[in-house]
Amino acid sequence: MLHRLHQVPKMTELNAALSELTVAERSTPQRGHPPPLASSISVDEQTGEVMVRKSTGKIKIRKGQSHEEYEKQLHDYFEINKGPKRTEERWMDNISAVQLLEKEDLSVKLTRQSLTNFCQRLYYQRKYPACASLSQELLQRYNGHNKKNKMQKEIEELEYLVSRSKENDNSTI
Repeated sequence: MLHRLHQVPKMTELNAALSELTVAERSTPQRGHPPPLASSISVDEQTGEVMVRKSTGKIKIRKGQSHEEYEKQLHDYFEINKGPKRTEERWMDNISAVQLLEKEDLSVKLTRQSLTNFCQRLYYQRKYPACASLSQELLQRYNGHNKKNKMQKEIEELEYLVSRSKENDNSTI
C-alpha cells in the first residue's frame, strides 16, 4: 500500500490514498506509556517528508531533512558546540549574576531563565535588597529585548519579585 503513495501526483489524491490506509490499534496500552497521539507514514524518502495523521483525524505533512543537512547538524552539535553542556552542582555559587549578565546573550531563553533563577535564589536566601536590585536591572534589559510581548511572563515574574522583595525588606526593618 505504501508504494501507491509514491505514485500519486496530486495532494487531493494523496489524501484520498491516505484515507484508505488503516492504522492498527493496540488493544491495551503498555503500562506507563500512553497510546500514540499520531501515526506517521513516510511520503518521500529523498526529502524525508512525513505525512502524519493526528488523533483529531487531521493530516499534516512535516518537512523533511536531507542526509547532508543531518550530517551538518551532527557536525555543528558535536564538533562546534561540543555536545550537551553539563552543569556542575552548585554552579551558581561559583559565578555572579553580573558576570553572566555581561557575558551572555539575552535573546537566548535559557540565559534569561538562569538570570531569573539567580533572582529567585536571592529571594529564597532572604537577600531581598540584592534580589530587588538584580530584578530591576533585568527588567530594564528584558524590556529592551521584548519584541511582540514574547517575554511578558518573564517580565511579570521579575516585577513580582521586585514588589515582594521590597515588601519583605520593609517588613524586616
